[in-house]
Amino acid sequence: FGELELGLALGPFIANMIPGSFFGTLGDIGVILLMLLVGMETDLSALKGIGVSAFLVACCGALLPFVAGGALAYELGMPINVALVIGVALSATSVSITAATLREMGKAQSQVGRTILMAAVIDDVLGLLLLTVVTGQQSGTAPSEALLRVGMIIVITLVAGWLLTPVLRYFAKRHVEDFLAVAVGVGFLFAWSAQVVGGLAPITGAYVAGLVLARSAPHERVIQGIETLASGFFATIFFVSLGLNVHITDINLSWLGLFLGLAILTKVIGCGFGAKISHLGWGDSLAVGIGMIPRGEVALIVASIGFNAHILSSSIFAMVVVLSVATTLVTPLLLKGIFTVQARRSRASAMPGEAVVAVGFIAPEWELIGEEAE
Repeated sequence: FGELELGLALGPFIANMIPGSFFGTLGDIGVILLMLLVGMETDLSALKGIGVSAFLVACCGALLPFVAGGALAYELGMPINVALVIGVALSATSVSITAATLREMGKAQSQVGRTILMAAVIDDVLGLLLLTVVTGQQSGTAPSEALLRVGMIIVITLVAGWLLTPVLRYFAKRHVEDFLAVAVGVGFLFAWSAQVVGGLAPITGAYVAGLVLARSAPHERVIQGIETLASGFFATIFFVSLGLNVHITDINLSWLGLFLGLAILTKVIGCGFGAKISHLGWGDSLAVGIGMIPRGEVALIVASIGFNAHILSSSIFAMVVVLSVATTLVTPLLLKGIFTVQARRSRASAMPGEAVVAVGFIAPEWELIGEEAE
């Protein structure tokens, strides 16, 4: 989020010096490239064996923040369309920071790590479908038609994958060096088609293109190329443009505190509940809930769409941006904390007779708080 922080710092000085359309256009390109990249990194084949645990974690962790966030916004007097966008932003999960923390602590291949990373795949899909329904509502689309569009996304993904995969594989084998340009072209073609033909958000088309390309492209090389293109310039401009539109002084701090607390609690409770009813232990369930807290770039994209569509005011937009950054920063600290507590507890159970002081998380398994293990 260095680029976002740069935008926050420069905003007051250059907001009136550079036309907003400059950052807006380049930022839109960055968003499409980001969603193309997210789609390519989504392993749909993993969904076949994803298991009940990850599915329940994703569903509970997406729906509870969506409903609770939207309800709180509406209760605070915000219009229903604003409440829905806030709900979608809170339902999102971006686990790039969590994944790095899991790798650092050697937990990426643990049951907790695999559950978080697989649940994030489903969470991306659910968030995109919710965004499709909400943006459809904003344009006056009936709920039944919005659901029809969701079904259309699924059908198009399957059909496009079936038709284009052989062609793209054939091209990839014979023109490896040129395939990056083809992949980017396919991404923008799908984004344009989604908006103009299907009446959907362009990022929906870009995400679908990424899913199709993931099955046919020389995977790592193309992903690295798109990542370089996006992160090197366009995504940087997107994050800077977000920062330029954020005016910290406009934020209602009491609302920010409420939504930040809700953002953390609903993920911990929702995802933790999904993990617990899937027969994970209390400690692992809490770790899964914490790992799903960060909203990251997904919520930023939702906020950007809401702001550009004149749904979110500048103050609400700024609040969502700051909230997204805050959840991303707090997650590694909480995740390392819970893993440290679990490690100490494991050592304590292996060494009976020694005094143990445990951090007092509220869970039935942790009953030795300041007591001597026997």
